[in-house]
Amino acid sequence: MPEPKPWLHLPPLPHGGPDGTAVGEGRDFSVNSNPFGPPPELLEHLRELALASYPDPSYKEARAAAAAHHGAPLERVTLGSAAELIYRLAACYLRPNDAVLVATPTFGEYARASQLQGARVATCAVYRRGAPPDAAALARAVESVRPALVWLCHPNNPTGHAWEAGALHELAERCAARGALLVLDAAYLELSERASAPAELPEGAVQLHALTKTFAVAGLRAGYALAPAEVAEVLRRAAPPWSVSTPAAAAVRWCRSPAAAAFVRHSVPRLLAERRALQRGLCALGLEVWESATSFFLVEVGSASAVSARARAAGFRLRDASSLGLDSCVRLAAGRPEDNHRLLAAFPRFLGPGGSDA
Repeated sequence: MPEPKPWLHLPPLPHGGPDGTAVGEGRDFSVNSNPFGPPPELLEHLRELALASYPDPSYKEARAAAAAHHGAPLERVTLGSAAELIYRLAACYLRPNDAVLVATPTFGEYARASQLQGARVATCAVYRRGAPPDAAALARAVESVRPALVWLCHPNNPTGHAWEAGALHELAERCAARGALLVLDAAYLELSERASAPAELPEGAVQLHALTKTFAVAGLRAGYALAPAEVAEVLRRAAPPWSVSTPAAAAVRWCRSPAAAAFVRHSVPRLLAERRALQRGLCALGLEVWESATSFFLVEVGSASAVSARARAAGFRLRDASSLGLDSCVRLAAGRPEDNHRLLAAFPRFLGPGGSDA
């Protein structure tokens, strides 16, 4: 039997959400989906679909809806789940021993997707509590690493940092001057205080939009890339036939409709208010919380693994951030008010005698 490429030994990474084991009757705060969704109108739209036929392989209607939302040409849109598009981008644009640059601490799949193509991953620590993203450090890293790809999450998962438009445009210009492709993962942009600012993203970058978080339909794996036309075309050529299901394509089309925009305007301010209330409640327990521009945030708890394990035993799922290089933090995504109240009432039981698990 032939041997696989030697760099294909990487195991899967841990994530929030279900992992095949029961959690009991508690609540899941480890997944960053909108707790006020999914919209009933979207579910009704999906129930009306005819599933006997293949989807349109060009996905023209869904792509047109996304393009219109951004005021962009159809040629700039390629469908796919954001996670799958990360791997597709790496497969299309990385060769063995290419350098990539990842702004950290962040979502681990950028590095893993790059390593599975045999690329060399360099990281730049740009996020810390109480400070804006270190744009100068990332600019210096672009000059020294000379990467083929630069991965940036905006707002960043798990820290909740958002970038200013000027810094993003300067970074895009620097990457273009050095021949690097900048990938902006905007999965949480609509669930943030910057929800009204998608037009601020630089056109020369690849933008990944994951609708399943905003509209709470993560099981559909629906999203798209908005990219320079030549990059979007490469991504379409690299996809298998009918790579996006009929329900996923229909979800993209609906999620870029006026009804969907109304849902975002109504639900996101409520969600951000719940995030702020949850942060205040945890601060009242004597805990240090990270500021955040989106619906999730980090909490300093001492030992993330110990606190997560105690929470899990009590029926609450938290995101242990140890795998993201933050051993002292758990990530929490705000839920509905009643669920947040239950978490705050239970949280002291998860901590050590000193108010955190030191």
